[in-house]
Amino acid sequence: LKYLGWSRSDMAAAVRAASLSQLSAVYTAHGAAEEICRVDGKPVSGAERLLNFTRRFESRFIEMTRDVDVKVAVEAIKFIDLLHDLDLLADKAQAVSEVVRVMRNNEPSQLKALVPLVNKQMEAGAAGPPSSGKRKGKKGA
Repeated sequence: LKYLGWSRSDMAAAVRAASLSQLSAVYTAHGAAEEICRVDGKPVSGAERLLNFTRRFESRFIEMTRDVDVKVAVEAIKFIDLLHDLDLLADKAQAVSEVVRVMRNNEPSQLKALVPLVNKQMEAGAAGPPSSGKRKGKKGA
C-alpha cells in the first residue's frame, strides 16, 4: 500500500491512474473477505483493516477526482464509489458532494462514472437522514 500511496502523486497521469486501479483491486479483494484476521480476539474484515489508510488519504482521493487528466479523474470517481460501497468514507454525504462538483466539467466519461455514486446518494436521501429529534412540518402546522 505504501508504494501505491506514493504513486498517487506521480507526475505521470498513467501512473496515477494505474495506482487508483490497483488500489481498487486491493480494496475489492479485501472488501470481499468476511474475516481476514482477528484483533484482540475479535474478527476484523479486510475492509476494516484498510480503514486507517483510507482515512489518512481520503482527502487526496477526493482531490484526484478533479485531476487534470480525465482518465485519472474517472478512476478516482470509481474509487470513491467503491469506498462508498465498502462504507469506508468518513462522511459519505460530504464526500459525494465534493465529488459531484466535477459535473461542471461536462466530460462524458466523468459524468458516466458519477452516475452510480449520485444514485446511491439520492437513494440514501430518499430513505431520509437519521432522525435528530427535529421534524420538518408543513407551513402553518
